[in-house]
Formats: sequence, structure tokens, C-alpha cells
Amino acid sequence: MEHTRPRSTGALSLALSVLVLLTACGTEDPGAPSEGDPPEVVVSWSQGGPDADEAWLHAHTTPRLIGSDAERKQFLDGLPEQYVDDAAPLNGVDLSVDTLVVAGFSQCGNVGEVTVADGEVFHAVRQVEKIECVWAPTKVEVFRVSGTSLTLGSP
Repeated sequence: MEHTRPRSTGALSLALSVLVLLTACGTEDPGAPSEGDPPEVVVSWSQGGPDADEAWLHAHTTPRLIGSDAERKQFLDGLPEQYVDDAAPLNGVDLSVDTLVVAGFSQCGNVGEVTVADGEVFHAVRQVEKIECVWAPTKVEVFRVSGTSLTLGSP
């Protein structure tokens, strides 16, 4: 008499094998560096907005990192009065895990982007639309990036 294994046992074994493989594929190395959340704009101001302060906007186009409560306070204290209410979300950024990046650019068909690689923060202006501009508003953005002890990289 030939002994055969019931199909349900074989199907169960196959299902368990697949489950083990799927579980193993989803396992992350706990020692691997974390990418963190992608950079995001927390607040921005533009010369095209109401009550724009042109002098302040032009003075804040060069990228700058804010990594401490003292640096954040200094930045907030230097804001023009009309920008203070818009800046309230900056107080909610936890600088023990994140860094703020302040940078500006000419909006003539451009967008500002921030990337982080190997502990360095890079701000770039990318053209998204080819436009001939006689004048373009300056825009200053404050990004939140994951990580601390970051440095500003050269483009």
C-alpha cells in the first residue's frame, strides 16, 4: 500500500514557507542608517505676497541652517512684524531630531529644493518652466529636514 500525504498538509507547508519568506523580506537591519522624512517646506514668504518686506527677503536668500533653539529664537526675533504669525509652525519643529533650512530664490519659473546626503544639506534652485522674466519675486522658504549636526554642502 502506497502512503500518500494529504493535500491539505502540503498546502499548509507551502503557505508557511511563503509566509516565512515574506516576513524575512520585510525585516530591516536595525543598524542601517535611517533616511528620515523627506524635506518639507514649513513656511515661506514671497515678494509677490501682501505686505512683502523686500529688504528682508533679499537678505535671506543665502542658505542657512538652524539647528538649535537659540538659533531659531534669533531667526524668529529678526522677522519683520508681518511675518511673525506665519512663522508660528517653526516653534513646533523638534530641533533635537530635525534641522531647519532657510533659503531663497528668484521665482521666475523656478522652485527651491533641499536634499540631504551624508550629513550635508544642499539647497538647489530648479527651473520648472522656461519663462523670460523682466522681474520675478524673491521667495524665502524654511524647510524641515530630518537629522541633526548637519552641515551646509556646496552646490
